Amino acid sequence: MEVQIRKVTVELSETEMTEFPDLTGERKTGPAIRRLMQEALPQRQRARIAQCFLSGARGLELDSTEALEPPRLIPTALDINSLPALP
Repeated sequence: MEVQIRKVTVELSETEMTEFPDLTGERKTGPAIRRLMQEALPQRQRARIAQCFLSGARGLELDSTEALEPPRLIPTALDINSLPALP
């Protein structure tokens, strides 16, 4: 699929124009605005999906065996006191 790129015009204050490069690390304003958009869009999409789950509009269904299985515990540290004594 070919991506079409469009140019847009936005009105920004001088303060906003100087903040974009500082926030993104880009020297020029155009690439800085583009980077912010590339970061903001996926973040907004994730927030929208999360809100659907939190509101109950969407959910996950587990089949009966997954719902009944106890959680699997993964040991994270070795307890020296639980080891058998050395001969």
